Amino acid sequence: MDTDTQKKLYKLLREYDDAVPDDAAMDAETRAALRRLTLLEDDLAHPEELFPPVPVFRLPAEKAPVVEMRRSLLRGPIPALIAAVLVLAVGLFVWYGRETGPRMRGQEKPPAKDLIGWVRAGDVGRVAVLADAVFNPDLRDGDGRPLLWSAARHNHPDMLALLLDRGADIDAVDPEGRSALMAAAENGHIDCVRLLLRRGADTGMMDVQGHTAEALATQMGWADIVALLQE
Repeated sequence: MDTDTQKKLYKLLREYDDAVPDDAAMDAETRAALRRLTLLEDDLAHPEELFPPVPVFRLPAEKAPVVEMRRSLLRGPIPALIAAVLVLAVGLFVWYGRETGPRMRGQEKPPAKDLIGWVRAGDVGRVAVLADAVFNPDLRDGDGRPLLWSAARHNHPDMLALLLDRGADIDAVDPEGRSALMAAAENGHIDCVRLLLRRGADTGMMDVQGHTAEALATQMGWADIVALLQE
């Protein structure tokens, strides 16, 4: 309790004593109030009993240099170096997980010839389970034909959908400039044509001879595909 508060309480006690000089004239409530003030006065006379001093921890002199050295280390370049090392470690961990994750799950990158064979055969089950890290939807065979072209050429609409879902280029062309839509239209695979049109295949593309998908379907006599391409 500060000095000003003590002075105010002492003044209050003195004024109360002057106002009520005769103890016999006081009622029970007044006596109780005076008793409380008297006890408070006694406590103020010995404040150390009410508020014992709080012990202050002081560092032994022989340990002060060690603490100061630790503080200087925390303020120096070491924390920044540690943070940089941690960031690098996390980056390497993420990269390693992406590279080796499929192998840890029992997946090895299949040979290109196997993947091409699965697409031509329409083996959706084998291709679907391949992780992104080991699967290239824009892979080309030995003749430069994209996987999507092969799926369309061999009438595998489910494989077309899978390849497109995995990011294959819908308008990728073979060395003759023919896209998957052209391959499907030329060979009369109307289901593949429908799927490619729904996915946004370009109907105006021309091969190296200037043929569009509609022109190829017309040459082969696929009237239903021609009508579909004209819609």
